[in-house]
Amino acid sequence: MLYYVYVLQSLKDHRYYIGFTTDVEARLRFHNAGLQHSTRDRILLSLEET
Repeated sequence: MLYYVYVLQSLKDHRYYIGFTTDVEARLRFHNAGLQHSTRDRILLSLEET
C-alpha cells in the first residue's frame, strides 16, 4: 500500500499541519469538515503543493 505525506496550511492563522494518508483528497475533505481534533479550529486548510 502506498502512503503519502501531506502538508496543510491554515488559511486562518497560516500554521502548518503534517500528516500521512493513502488518499490525500479524502483526508483534506476530512480536515476541512472539522472532523480532525487538532485542526478543527484552523479550517479552511489548503494543501501545500511541492
